[in-house]
Amino acid sequence: MSLEDEIPATMSITMKFDEEGFLGRECPGCEAYFKITPGTGLSDIDHCVCPYCGTNKDANSFWTKDQIEHATSIVLNRVSTHLIGEMRGIADRFSSPRGGFLRITMEVSGRPTEVHQYAEKDLETTLVCANCSLCYAVYGLFAFCPDCGSHNSLQILEKNFELAQKILHANEGSETDVAQAIQAAALTQIISAFDGFGREVARQFDLLKGNTKPSVSSFQSISKARERMLNAFNVDFTDGIREDEWTSLRRLFQKRHLIVHKLGVVDDDYIQATDDPRAVLGRKVKIFQEEVPSAMAVLMKVGSKMYSALEKQRANK
Repeated sequence: MSLEDEIPATMSITMKFDEEGFLGRECPGCEAYFKITPGTGLSDIDHCVCPYCGTNKDANSFWTKDQIEHATSIVLNRVSTHLIGEMRGIADRFSSPRGGFLRITMEVSGRPTEVHQYAEKDLETTLVCANCSLCYAVYGLFAFCPDCGSHNSLQILEKNFELAQKILHANEGSETDVAQAIQAAALTQIISAFDGFGREVARQFDLLKGNTKPSVSSFQSISKARERMLNAFNVDFTDGIREDEWTSLRRLFQKRHLIVHKLGVVDDDYIQATDDPRAVLGRKVKIFQEEVPSAMAVLMKVGSKMYSALEKQRANK
């Protein structure tokens, strides 16, 4: 029997999942590592999108170095096991019988190639795509879905606003000073979340335009961010926002600045920037019960506008 009859031309090797059901993936472009849960997300998909850089290629080009080494070692193990067995059979047949004048023997030493073992890595964030339901894990927070390619920035913003809403619920029945502290915590949460969202969306715009430096590095001043987004990307995220909504939003961002940097005490800069009729110089700024929920609603409209503009430019590239 020939060697070709014993060893198939192709071998099927099943990659193992980790204990949470994830399979490792590695981008052929940026070489960054992530994981997916096969069976979730889109069905019959034959491509993969890198969640970090957006590279979109055939799914078979996303095997990790460890997986390739593991599969190669299995093939070598099977081949070497077969060859050693064949050689030992030949040696047994070649050796001359005992009792003769001249005795010739053949010995075969060696052992099969070892199989390379590996374990999938632990990552920082597990996500479920809001668009196609793929479960995947990444380093960091913001990412493209490896199946449908949608960016998760708006989804992350929504999740953070849900957390702020939970903070506000703790406000019910609280004393005045406690209620103000809770309102301030919720306000800080939504502005920090929007700042992270905005910087990520702006970074994606920069990647599309080939910019090496960030065009908009902060969204903690909503007015300055609007101006920079217009100048850099021709995106006006206040389109569709009423004037009174925009005024209230700018005022609330300034209140947050006072709370973080001035212990909440009203100064001349705040009065000049907001023209707040209820503010008194030298006194603590007050956050009213309706302000934070209203700001979240407006910021979701602003965020949706930015996200839609980004997806449109990505589709047209």
